This record gives sequence, structure tokens and C-alpha cells, in this order.
Amino acid sequence: MLDQREGYWNHVESLTEKSKSLYSRLRALTS
Repeated sequence: MLDQREGYWNHVESLTEKSKSLYSRLRALTS
């Protein structure tokens, strides 16, 4: 259970990092 939850949060964190980099890239393009 704990391992599963930890893996889930690692997945969420990597997704957040990806969306952050995508967002900043989009802002750089549109500015």
C-alpha cells in the first residue's frame, strides 16, 4: 500500500514537472 502510494505520487510529480515545462515553453512562445 505504502509503496503503491509512493509510486503514485512519483508519477504525479513527474507529470507536474512535464506540464510545468510545457507551460513555460508555451509562455515563451506566446510572449
